[in-house]
Amino acid sequence: MLYHLGPLQALEAPIINRDGGRGQRFSTNRWSSRLAFQRARNTTELLLESAPEWALYEALRARGADLELRALPPRDPAAAGRRARVAFHVAGRRAHYLDGERFEVVGSNGSRRELPREAAAEALIGAREDGPL
Repeated sequence: MLYHLGPLQALEAPIINRDGGRGQRFSTNRWSSRLAFQRARNTTELLLESAPEWALYEALRARGADLELRALPPRDPAAAGRRARVAFHVAGRRAHYLDGERFEVVGSNGSRRELPREAAAEALIGAREDGPL
């Protein structure tokens, strides 16, 4: 694959490299999306590459969830399976993006469900009582 890059452009707002008062280092090469560079306010948010991931992130923040984003290990782009590069962690539960508007949500007991984005947000904050998570 060949990419042709245009000239460098300054961002409207800088992306802050601070998490808990300390800067972060990148121990492995990472990549992100244009969407993430346009929306991220800190380096952790650069892990959010797709519009559905941003929508879940914003839905969780709007609900006041104590949310942590964690980088998933780099993967072989040719490998099938998990497509996400970030895991959403809330109260012992976690989720990662699959495709379209679907997320896999893993409960604190290890149960797994594929859910649409809005249902995934509810499951992560514990608002859903219609199944084990």
